[in-house]
Amino acid sequence: MNRFKLSVIASLAFLFSCDAPQATQTAEASRDAVVFSIRQVPEGDSCRTVFPVTYPADVRPHEIAFPFEAVDNPWGRDRTLSIPFPPDHTHEIVRSADGTVSTIAGTTANGCAPRTWDFDASGCVSGNCPPIRFVESDQMGTITMRRTGG
Repeated sequence: MNRFKLSVIASLAFLFSCDAPQATQTAEASRDAVVFSIRQVPEGDSCRTVFPVTYPADVRPHEIAFPFEAVDNPWGRDRTLSIPFPPDHTHEIVRSADGTVSTIAGTTANGCAPRTWDFDASGCVSGNCPPIRFVESDQMGTITMRRTGG
């Protein structure tokens, strides 16, 4: 086989082995809380950080402050999330048989270097907010999480 064919095969194998930041990478389901997680998704020579969120299908409308902040690079603190997410939300919305809804709360391209993020569960902005929880993931890569606030 010539080098061109080998490079094409290797490139295709690499592409199909990468995880895309889809809602199928959900946080652990809960019937009474909004559950967040954080994932580091490889993209070529870099990584994208995604924030899966899962909430009960019958959650009352509310707004919460985006609960993540990069310690070494302030990001996202002025953002709020309206839950439930609207049908035109940026990422796929998955409705599960267990009565929960999952999607990605946001993404950021920040490389694969070790990073520390704060998670603040005390950010109810409006409405009757259910508890907010963070769930560790084996897909966190080089991310370290610190819990602050509520």
